[in-house]
Amino acid sequence: MHVEPGFEAVRDAFLACHPAEVGGAQLCVYQAGVPVLDVWTGRDLVNDRPYDHGTLNVLMSCTKGAVAVCVHRPRAWPQRWK
Repeated sequence: MHVEPGFEAVRDAFLACHPAEVGGAQLCVYQAGVPVLDVWTGRDLVNDRPYDHGTLNVLMSCTKGAVAVCVHRPRAWPQRWK
């Protein structure tokens, strides 16, 4: 795991929200093009192994929230409407 100073609370909140018995999860956050947080937790239930940095994930509907904000709230992305 990789956690830059100042991102410990994000790591702790992420780990607290994902119990191992419901599967696994990964989170990677970039700031100005640099990874500042790269964490994982839980288990790969299909293969019965712990999640690690190389466990593959399936992403579904991961951008709907961001798109909804940008489409319905022009102030959230003002350069889009110029």
